[in-house]
This record gives sequence, structure tokens and C-alpha cells, in this order.
Amino acid sequence: MEFGICLSSLIPVRFEPAHRSEMVTQVLFGELYRVVEKESSWVKIQLVYDNYEGWIQMLQANYIDEAEFHRLAGSETQMTNDLVQLLVNETKNTMIPILPGSSLPALEGQRLTIGSDVYLYEGSVADPTELINMTGALRALKIRQ
Repeated sequence: MEFGICLSSLIPVRFEPAHRSEMVTQVLFGELYRVVEKESSWVKIQLVYDNYEGWIQMLQANYIDEAEFHRLAGSETQMTNDLVQLLVNETKNTMIPILPGSSLPALEGQRLTIGSDVYLYEGSVADPTELINMTGALRALKIRQ
């Protein structure tokens, strides 16, 4: 089995392996996935977070080995909660804009390592369980109004 991680701001996920196919979800930076199938220039993935499946373009797939997949999947993951923030790849000296809800697996202080690349993130983060609890509290408040 092959494994991957999203290293782009977002990757559109399609229902079928075609550009005109319905976009059913998006993969945000830091999300892990398993490769289910490959077809011409498309890869069918299964997201680790919710087991959702769909197709991404092969050019957007970023593969990681099984040990790195398990290290990241088993680590504490923080989520970004800034509207837009830059993530600096210190190894390649590049910047990636990332969106709210992006995952930062194995974040230690302001740095995370994915494969051989080290990233710097200076924005605000939240524990995913806190975000879920906050969303539930906001819904309850809205219902009472």
C-alpha cells in the first residue's frame, strides 16, 4: 500500500478521475491519505481523517513511506485557525499559504518535519478537539437564541 500527505494549500478531490467530474471535497495541507487505486493521470485516495474516498491528479500527489505515514498519523496534530498564514519550508526556502483547518502533524513549538523537509509555522493553532467542542458550543448558543 502507498501513502501520501497533502503538501499544497489544498487539493480538489473529484468523484471520478476526470477534470469535469464533480468536486466532492478538498484535501488541506497536512492531511494524510492512503492510495487506493491509480488510473492514467489520477490517484484514488482515502483520507485518514474520515475515510472519505475520491480522485486527485497524480501531479498533486505527494507520497511518503509507511514509517513516515505511521509517525505522522500517530502524532499529536494541531490545526491552523488563522484566516490565511504562510508556512515556510526552511529546507527548500519556499512558502506555502495555508488555510484555516489545515493540519500540522507532529508540530513541535513552531516547527514540523515531513520527510526530510522542515517547516516553520508562526501562526495560531488549536487542538482539533477544542475546535469541535467550540463548534458544538456555538451551535447550542445559536439554537437558544
